[in-house]
Amino acid sequence: MDYFLQKISKLILYINGWNFIDDEQMNRIRRISNKSVWTFSHTTNWDAFVFLLYKYAYPDIGKRMRFAVKPQVYDALPKWTHSVLDKIGFIKATAYEDKNGGFVKSVVNRLQKEEEFSFLISPKGKRDNSPWRSGYYVIAKELNCDLVACGLDYERKKIMVFDPITVSDRSRNEIDRILQEKLQEIVPLNPEYSEVKIRKYNNDRLGIMVFSFAILSLLIFMTYLSIYYKILFIAILLLFFILL
Repeated sequence: MDYFLQKISKLILYINGWNFIDDEQMNRIRRISNKSVWTFSHTTNWDAFVFLLYKYAYPDIGKRMRFAVKPQVYDALPKWTHSVLDKIGFIKATAYEDKNGGFVKSVVNRLQKEEEFSFLISPKGKRDNSPWRSGYYVIAKELNCDLVACGLDYERKKIMVFDPITVSDRSRNEIDRILQEKLQEIVPLNPEYSEVKIRKYNNDRLGIMVFSFAILSLLIFMTYLSIYYKILFIAILLLFFILL
């Protein structure tokens, strides 16, 4: 079943114009250590869906992917679905307004128990244009792992991952500057919400999916899940209602 999930995920990416991971990017990803924190510019809830497609399209690297998600996702779903969300790789964040909610400690405690992970987190903690918070940096320091700038380029329709950065001997200000310089090369879906200055891009080429194909993609994906992964189907269906 995992084989078919991989093929379906790649099919959805392909028919909607998203590029497969090329050899250069794949080699770069494979050179990253088994434990790392990936930062990206988050401007839309659709980031989660596209990241999930890449996760299942490339299970050898996708199995390591973990995602920080807003607490409203967990709070809006029945508790029996929370284990499914955990299995997908989601980690419940604290509310943006709660700066001492224990999120960093809970993430560190969870990831310390795992043999490998690529933890994706938005340093600003929300979709809007906001200053970066320190959580991503503290997590990397506590876990003694590298930081990676990554993201979904909605103009080029590809996932982009840069070389890792060692944090042990660098200040947070220096790390912020390095990561933000790299993230300038990635065009998010809503550049006006980006916390960094984005490179020049063609606004007409920005988009998630070809609309007609998007409907077909969702039908194929959800039909497959409804047959083989009923609990996951229900969880994602409810998640869609929350995101839209």
